[in-house]
Amino acid sequence: LDVYVGFEFHIRPSTWWTWDILIQFVHFCRGTWNVFDVKLDSDRMREMQRHVIGHVIDENYGNMLMFPPLRSLANLAYITMRLSLLAVLPALCSVALGMYGPHTEVVDLSPANFKNRVIDSDEIWVVEFYAPWCGHCQSFASEYAKAASALKGVVKVGAVDADKDKSLGGQYGVRGFPTVKIFGANKHSPTDYSGPRTADGVASAALQEARKLVDQKLGKRTSGDSGSGKSDVVELTDSNFEELVLNSDDLWLVEFFAPWCGHCKNLAPHWAKAATELKGKVKLGAVDATVYQGLASQYDVKGYPTIKVFPAGKKDRHSAEEYNGGR
Repeated sequence: LDVYVGFEFHIRPSTWWTWDILIQFVHFCRGTWNVFDVKLDSDRMREMQRHVIGHVIDENYGNMLMFPPLRSLANLAYITMRLSLLAVLPALCSVALGMYGPHTEVVDLSPANFKNRVIDSDEIWVVEFYAPWCGHCQSFASEYAKAASALKGVVKVGAVDADKDKSLGGQYGVRGFPTVKIFGANKHSPTDYSGPRTADGVASAALQEARKLVDQKLGKRTSGDSGSGKSDVVELTDSNFEELVLNSDDLWLVEFFAPWCGHCKNLAPHWAKAATELKGKVKLGAVDATVYQGLASQYDVKGYPTIKVFPAGKKDRHSAEEYNGGR
């Protein structure tokens, strides 16, 4: 399989310094590509032809063949390169694999493999959405690759060329570059990384998400966990919230909490007691808003704990009212 690439240079015959740049370009190609021929299509540029081709041959840039002029454009130089696929792979890695090649631990992601690699996997993923032309992305690349290396075996790290795969970026609300999202316990509700663009910052956020997943699997505290016995507080997630709360006729009190929040910890035994005492009349639930950030965002949660009241009967997410009473 061969790849053909054409380059056109519009050059004034007198600008010899431009030819020096062209020669340097051919020199670069010599080290990377299999360059077979150079065409200089202008009768008025024969002197330059002799200069360039002679220069190339003298510098041993490769086997260059002269071709007769094909058209009479005075200021047009046309270079045609034939690229052997195997020879061209290293040179095209920045195009085919974005800014991260096979020498890094960053996985190249696209619409073709995103669902299989990220959404359907049990692993936590950190995913950068970037554009190759973005200066911030280019500056961030080395730090991101360093984070991927540090997280190897613990958290997967990938990257999406969102300039090329705009549909995938749009699916996750990408509005600027770079955008980093962490796909944790709930793959359908990734969290935005807004920390520093450093390897340490990315790695720390990824490990924090991994810790949340471990705590969740160990069945650690929901808001109503009093520390002894089974709690009557229902643990809510964005996968069961609609079914249990919105689609029920029950009156619900739902707490949005953060595990590290002191006020939430103080409320926990009271919340558990209320759930037991009101059992059969009112249902009490709890959402870990640090894990289910998308769900918390839907209900405009700005601080912890936040308690929302969902009235009995038919309801939707707009039915919720904020509880401002005593705790």
